[in-house]
Amino acid sequence: MSRLNRSLSAQLIADGDGLGEKLRKGTKTALETTRTFATLFADMEIRQRLVMASSVEAFRSTLLSAAKELAMDQSQWRERKASIHLSQAKEQIVG
Repeated sequence: MSRLNRSLSAQLIADGDGLGEKLRKGTKTALETTRTFATLFADMEIRQRLVMASSVEAFRSTLLSAAKELAMDQSQWRERKASIHLSQAKEQIVG
């Protein structure tokens, strides 16, 4: 297996009907990881919690919980955005 394939941790998975295949990436790219850390460190509250961590394990735990909170917030935002778009499309169709 090539180094590129290993670094991307790509997997082929079957579509729902089993006829087609699509590529699913198993890991984040360096740019995605950088953006995640930049977003976390841009938050003053998260930085303060990290500074106050009493051990390496507490630091890791704080960072992990903050990343999970961020992921939940982004997921909820995407759902609201999709809902708004659907409402607008429905208004245009119905009139």
